[in-house]
Amino acid sequence: KSSLNTWAQLLRTTGSVTCDKSTYTKQGRHYRFSDEQLAVMKDIVTNDPSIFIDELQLKMENITGEGVAKSTIWQELHKHLGLTLHKTHSVDPHQSAEDWVDYVAKIAGIPPECLVFIGKLITF
Repeated sequence: KSSLNTWAQLLRTTGSVTCDKSTYTKQGRHYRFSDEQLAVMKDIVTNDPSIFIDELQLKMENITGEGVAKSTIWQELHKHLGLTLHKTHSVDPHQSAEDWVDYVAKIAGIPPECLVFIGKLITF
């Protein structure tokens, strides 16, 4: 009922039931970081693409002087800076030699400084 009243009032005052979208107030949460802090965060990630989120968390806490949740940092990176998270997986060469060759071919073009390996070392 209140939406109908709002539209009726809008129609009476403006002659239209639509508003100029440029006059709408921004909805949703505000940025956690200032534009300057976002630029610093982007520089940190650009200069060290293999940085762990907890390392970035510490750096941002030092910059802002406040505690910052890892999820907040991820949201800022993704939603406001347009950065994405890329993951790769490994293939056990003992299970499928063909899959292993495909895997090696896929990661061959990734610079070594961008790869982080965890787990056991596989030897042949």
